[in-house]
Amino acid sequence: MTEVGESPGEDFAPYSTSMMETSLKMSAIADLGNPICNALVLKGGRMLIMHEAKIDGDSIYLSILCSRVPTGVQTLIKKIVACLSRALTGNE
Repeated sequence: MTEVGESPGEDFAPYSTSMMETSLKMSAIADLGNPICNALVLKGGRMLIMHEAKIDGDSIYLSILCSRVPTGVQTLIKKIVACLSRALTGNE
């Protein structure tokens, strides 16, 4: 997946379908239920939220580029990665 300029733009459109399908498969395998949306945390503190909706039987894919990730999300991700790193490598 690539990011184009300040917004995903038309170059992003082909990826929306595959991103939603991947999340549906992952949710089904893990028995997590149907996802409401997908979110990608991007470099620079931004987040891309994607949602699939049905209108008259047709799928539409919404992509919302947030200028800031909600407070604490990036810190939480870094803490989880650090914890996994310690567990897997034994390094403190």
